[in-house]
Amino acid sequence: MPADRYPPWPLEAGDLDRFLERSEDGADFRESLEELLCSLPLQRAEHLMLLLRHSRAAWLPLLRTRAGRALIIGNAFSGVGAGLAFLGWEVTLRDESRGRLAFADARARGLKLPMQTERSEGARRLPHEDESFDLVVCDQSMSVNEAELARVSRGEVVLIADNRYGYKRSTGVHGEFELRRPGEYLKSLFSGEGRSLAEHTSALKRAGLVGLRPHALYPDSRDFTFCVSLGDAGPTLPLGPKERANRLKVLANSLGLFPHLTPSYALIAHKPRARLQRTLAELLTREVLGSDEAHVPALEHLVNTRGSNALILTGGERELALHVPMEAFQKRHVKRHLAALSELRDEHPELPIPRSFGAVMAEGIWYSAEERLPGLTAGQICGDHLRVGHMLQDVAEHFSTLTTRPPEPFTERDCERLISERARRVIERAREPGTIAALREMEWRAREALLGKVFPLVRTHGDLRSKHVQVDSEGHVLGYLDWGSTESQDLPLFDLLHLVIHERKQEAGIKPGHAWRLLEGVGGELRAHERSALDSYSAALNLPQEVTRAIEDLYPLLVADVAERSWDFSRPDWVHRFFFDL
Repeated sequence: MPADRYPPWPLEAGDLDRFLERSEDGADFRESLEELLCSLPLQRAEHLMLLLRHSRAAWLPLLRTRAGRALIIGNAFSGVGAGLAFLGWEVTLRDESRGRLAFADARARGLKLPMQTERSEGARRLPHEDESFDLVVCDQSMSVNEAELARVSRGEVVLIADNRYGYKRSTGVHGEFELRRPGEYLKSLFSGEGRSLAEHTSALKRAGLVGLRPHALYPDSRDFTFCVSLGDAGPTLPLGPKERANRLKVLANSLGLFPHLTPSYALIAHKPRARLQRTLAELLTREVLGSDEAHVPALEHLVNTRGSNALILTGGERELALHVPMEAFQKRHVKRHLAALSELRDEHPELPIPRSFGAVMAEGIWYSAEERLPGLTAGQICGDHLRVGHMLQDVAEHFSTLTTRPPEPFTERDCERLISERARRVIERAREPGTIAALREMEWRAREALLGKVFPLVRTHGDLRSKHVQVDSEGHVLGYLDWGSTESQDLPLFDLLHLVIHERKQEAGIKPGHAWRLLEGVGGELRAHERSALDSYSAALNLPQEVTRAIEDLYPLLVADVAERSWDFSRPDWVHRFFFDL
């Protein structure tokens, strides 16, 4: 393959060679991708994983154009094209790098997505007839000007762009952002590099586009959680207690500075004669309710979930949560969630969960719908020990009722299914010899400790973290969300244990391995409300002390197995980095 005129950022020359060779030989895409990620230095692997997320197209529900032909101009590693293709668009990816395009071709084949690629040779004019595409997206690339974007579109144009005056940027690692230094920031004000919101707006208008709807991708287009309208209508940025406690942000927002300082934008405009419909979010909501236009609830928040969902939250009299999966693994996750809600309603009607409307199909898109629970996401009370204590006690009480097999001896077959199968899945993707040895030791100790012990098996949530718990102002639980990782007959205690460890991780900003070691008094100890919740759960199920200790000891393997079964591809050295490289 000839050398690229442009490096295949964020990779370096030669990084893709092995991946492309395997792809040409017909290797499985997921296996080849995992091998590629493991071969990279961690920073580049993290950056690539951010780019690959299909939910980089989570702004899709804001469009007023239905699925058709889409031209995506930018970095072909980006999951924008893959997300659109999964939801029914016929996608053409245009990039300057042969390496990135070859990767995109392999992804399209491996995931069976309707995508094709074309290479830009540096010409500023696109090789397409006027109005060839229903949607044109320019994703962080200004090699083509706005007039060309407008020329080849017959519908909408989406410009994903950084803000010249943005005050922070993603580091390329999920959840890590850096504030721009004062000198760097002042330099950007006078350098002429990049554009502000006003300059982006003027350029789109000069290209003949109309109906501009500016949105912030917050915190940053490389790693955003919320799509936030900068106009009069939603979606809006949720402001919970933690956000309101940041006085500087609240002041800046009250002064109307958010549109001018937010790091990046999704600017949506259209051709003057474009045939537009209601936004996709409105049409999906309408299909759930079957209501007249006047009664369709307004879009309040649009969330890009880490699991590659576009989450639509409506407000007003009918508060709904719509989950739009943007890749195949996530669709299976949502189907499992829906089945669990139905089963829990029948088997454990006392458990607080949202009322489900089931799976829905509209505009060729499969999604789920449920009622939106009131209150706060429990992450908003992190660090408030009184309210967290209320939450943990409620979880202990609720989850101790979810027994699905009465107390009986734990058999060799149970050991194989609930311990050894999991160990094999996790060890298969672990590379560090020391970590592999530690995981095998965990498996052996758990089998020795649990075999023959008498205790019940339970329905598990599988991924009970604060973002999946809805609480009231005092911290008491209003409901449990996202049952996509559930198991109908599993080891007890894990869910509560996972929540306790995750809360400590979030509060202290530490690795889960450090929080896990608090169980044994390494680096500190559990607080009274944390230990009280775990003890009350164990007492309710009459768990022998050796059983609780064995499950606590097995925690890294259990949580790693949930991750490997839930992810679309394995994250490199995850269990080693978070539990053993401390």
